[in-house]
Amino acid sequence: MGGGDQPLILDDCCLEETEHLLSPVVREPQPDPLNDDIFDILTGDSPLRYIGFDQQGCHSSLVYQTPNGSRYMCPDVSSQFKPVVGKIFLSWDEVYNMYETCGEMSGFQIRVGGYKKWKGEITHRVLVCNKAGKPRGKMVDSVNPTSMSGARSSCFKVTGCKAHIRLRATKGTTNHVLYEFSENHNHELISSENMDLTRKGKHLNFDDLHFVHAMSLNRIGATVAHRLQTSLKGGHHNMRGTRNSYKNVSRDIRMFIGERDVQLVLKKLEERAKNLHKFSFEVYHSEEKWHNLMAEYALGNHIWLNEMFSIRELWVPFYFRDIPMCCLMKTTSRCESSNSVFKVTSGITNTLVQFLMCFDTAIDNQMYNQRVVDFKSKMYTVSHMDNRSDFVNHFKVSVHMLEHSYECSCMGFTRVGYLCHHIFSVFRLHQIKNIPDRYISNRWRKRSLPSRVYSISQRLSTDNSEVSVLRNEVADCLNECADHLAFNVDGLSSFNQKMKELKRELVDNFPETINLLPPHGIRNKGCGTNRRLVGPGEKAFENSKKNPRMCRSCNQLTYCKKKANVGESTSEK
Repeated sequence: MGGGDQPLILDDCCLEETEHLLSPVVREPQPDPLNDDIFDILTGDSPLRYIGFDQQGCHSSLVYQTPNGSRYMCPDVSSQFKPVVGKIFLSWDEVYNMYETCGEMSGFQIRVGGYKKWKGEITHRVLVCNKAGKPRGKMVDSVNPTSMSGARSSCFKVTGCKAHIRLRATKGTTNHVLYEFSENHNHELISSENMDLTRKGKHLNFDDLHFVHAMSLNRIGATVAHRLQTSLKGGHHNMRGTRNSYKNVSRDIRMFIGERDVQLVLKKLEERAKNLHKFSFEVYHSEEKWHNLMAEYALGNHIWLNEMFSIRELWVPFYFRDIPMCCLMKTTSRCESSNSVFKVTSGITNTLVQFLMCFDTAIDNQMYNQRVVDFKSKMYTVSHMDNRSDFVNHFKVSVHMLEHSYECSCMGFTRVGYLCHHIFSVFRLHQIKNIPDRYISNRWRKRSLPSRVYSISQRLSTDNSEVSVLRNEVADCLNECADHLAFNVDGLSSFNQKMKELKRELVDNFPETINLLPPHGIRNKGCGTNRRLVGPGEKAFENSKKNPRMCRSCNQLTYCKKKANVGESTSEK
């Protein structure tokens, strides 16, 4: 019994039962541990003794110890960041941001622990430390050889931490009242230098996601993109996310696209139709033709046909399961040079909308190379000379201005049907912009494009929408301000505070509807397998790692000799 009216149970303590304790001997009362000066605070009914101070970078904590040796860390932060029992919060987001800020200043992460409902309304909520809970164990019989399940070796991060806050929702409003707060942790707090390795620190923002996506359009992987971003930002300490975070971006993009693939393609085509005057597209639905056929042959009440029409989204995957689709850009029917262009930018794992973006990038690269060649042809003059600075060959170009005819002594147009560069040099000297019609072959006009297509505003891969232009202006303005205040600590601090205030005022909302669903399970022709050839030795080595199957005849994990003998006797007969 303690010194008070209520009994005291010391947690983590054991009492050894001996003959002296059972003997009727009157003992002097022991001093109450609660009244002793060595015990400072309590966790439940267990006294904690202050033993020292721990410093992890900028994060500091007070270290306490229980009578059995267990240690607890109490964050040493300013009172303005600590939760206050009885405080009223106007919304749940305000509560979460408050406790999250407290965790960042202290050195721990938080998550939602649970909630209670009454008649469909949430009445209580709990926010706990990220290390709360216990690992789930699995019992495995390692002695029994017939046990097929093995023990899985995995790490766990939970330690059963009891730090938490509890809130009570006010009925009829969005207010929450904090009625319980436990601040002691049973684990070491995270150093301020390692906060970028936490779950929140590894979360990538929009700029990082856009950077990884832009690199993927030129077939640059996540690892190389992470190294490039590290160099651009000046080191790993300025980075958000690890290499694995960058590797998961492409996976998350495909998971986000999911069934939106065709819908995103249609949206991109709609934006392209606004920028290109002569570009148009039309989505053709074949349901009207189906209904006309059913009405023509009086098959509207046919059960099997109606069931097949209800699963029409599965027609393409099943029909093209063994037949490669021939309407794709990458195919063996084209020349290898065309395929090599798309191999630089596209991959076999691209979705439809990603392939369209890679196609735009490849076309933009070709247009840029053509524009560079055209520019160089107007700026440089090539003269064929030997080491003595004497002209090696002499060519004479005859010009008839009235007839608009040109003849060169090399007879290039007569031999191959193309004007030689000697005549083009004369065109440049006489400032002739257009080639005469008599020297333009019909095959030149087969795939000709108007000049406005080569302008910047009309390129396929250029996004001139209002949203893209404004986003680029905002990014440029932000970079200019950051460069202007590069070494001004006070200016950067003030600018950062204003940006944070502006960030709090913004709310993101992206409603989107899905009208079309893409087919699943299509095998594209010419996409490749992205796998190397595996030899028989490597195959045998990989097969040896597999768990042997249990024989139902002899109940052993080996190759059954009885079945082998039966097979030999059968073959002899």
